[in-house]
Amino acid sequence: MNHEQIWLKVRDRLRLYFGQTYKIQSISDLVNVSNNTIVAWLADEYPAKGENLVTLWHVLEAIGFDSPEMDDLPRFNRYLGELFAFSVIGINEVKELCNVSNSQTALQILRGQPPMHPALNYTELIAMYSDQLTEKKRDALLKLTPISDSISQSGNQTQARQTNEPVNVASAIQIGYTNDNGVLMAATVLGQALPIVRHLISDECTPADRNRVRELLGEGTMFELSNYFESLCSERARQIK
Repeated sequence: MNHEQIWLKVRDRLRLYFGQTYKIQSISDLVNVSNNTIVAWLADEYPAKGENLVTLWHVLEAIGFDSPEMDDLPRFNRYLGELFAFSVIGINEVKELCNVSNSQTALQILRGQPPMHPALNYTELIAMYSDQLTEKKRDALLKLTPISDSISQSGNQTQARQTNEPVNVASAIQIGYTNDNGVLMAATVLGQALPIVRHLISDECTPADRNRVRELLGEGTMFELSNYFESLCSERARQIK
């Protein structure tokens, strides 16, 4: 797969992840980027690429987000991607294991291109790195698992099960919206509403659908949301309200 195809899938999973948790620092530390970079990715200002994209792809799959496209990866490539994503090996070791000299070629292999003459086969790769990967994944998942998830441990592997239930935003505000991580979560949750609203007011949405939304939401809540969003536009608008 090319990086554009992977990014579209990863972006949506990343937005869902931050709709369930405010653990921004944990994932930014793992990917080794700033919180501002994550904000830019979430806002689609520019995509995650290269090593960052591969890491996010595998980390979100390990957390528990359904990633069916990974089933099409050769098992050697997929395992190699996990080793890289959880910092068991670096890009130079990927090149050595795949017998390639170019980092871009190594990244293509991590995205699914079969290596021509790998130094190890799949079985040998597991035998060499299994224990290290298990430990690294366990430590990472303990930090990254969304608030709404339940955790089950099977043997040495920790697996997060996605509930697909929305986060209790009011509780999350009380927990963490007063710090930078909380502000990022607030911006992410509010930003997720924009494409929904755009669709609702477009010609693609019928008047009957819009009326049903108003009915379900409640007239009072609709007007309250409108007033609050207007107040949020600027400090002057908030003070006037």
